[in-house]
Amino acid sequence: MANRLSDARAALKTTLSALGYIVYSAPVETMSPPCLILVPASPYASIVTVGSSPKMILSFQVTLCVALNDNQAALTNLDAMIANVSENLPTGIRVGDFSQPKPVQVGPNELLSTDIQFDVTI
Repeated sequence: MANRLSDARAALKTTLSALGYIVYSAPVETMSPPCLILVPASPYASIVTVGSSPKMILSFQVTLCVALNDNQAALTNLDAMIANVSENLPTGIRVGDFSQPKPVQVGPNELLSTDIQFDVTI
């Protein structure tokens, strides 16, 4: 079971990395934007029964971050990132709503970010 969870998380990270972004599995002191932060959400794992076979649903919070050098440029860049991520996810991933963009300071970087929840069925 643990391998299935790790494999699903690794596959999602690989998918997001293939879009050309750095993907972090946890916030770090210095991040290079544009980037994504992929962490377990709550609840992280749920069991559902479909027919006679149980399935597991894993939930992840994904934070999209761009440099906040200029407000309008940052919002434009974040919009493009949202579109790119939304349009290029494989089937089988349920996508939640993107949160309101917010500024965040991470180490020396000022970033504009938005959060979304992805649910993956394994």
